[in-house]
Amino acid sequence: MITLAAMIGAYAALALAERPAPSAAPAGTPSPPRVTAVSPAPGTVAPAGRLALTVTFDQPMQAGWSFIARDPATYPDCERTPKQSADRRSFTLACTVQAGRAYEIGFNSDRHRNFASEAGVPAIPALVRFKAR
Repeated sequence: MITLAAMIGAYAALALAERPAPSAAPAGTPSPPRVTAVSPAPGTVAPAGRLALTVTFDQPMQAGWSFIARDPATYPDCERTPKQSADRRSFTLACTVQAGRAYEIGFNSDRHRNFASEAGVPAIPALVRFKAR
């Protein structure tokens, strides 16, 4: 039994060793945008009432957006259209939150990819969770 397990392990190691290494993106290929800041910050307990939900990316973005409600019960009551900053890196959405509730907002997903760089590369999906007091 031990010999059989050793043989299977050796075969698996050999199979992995023969796979080509993942290649890096070709030089000059734009990198996908990443979220660098969110307000309210993840894990924050924000005051109930109106708040500005802001997501900031590491590079200038196109004018599109995908704020994601994974669960309608945890998505705040927000205006439909965010404001984009002059440097094109941040989007701010006016929202209202209720005391005692937990909230979750996604930025892009596998299906919704409208947060995209000026080169059209979709941002890496991200998520923020916070509560209201």
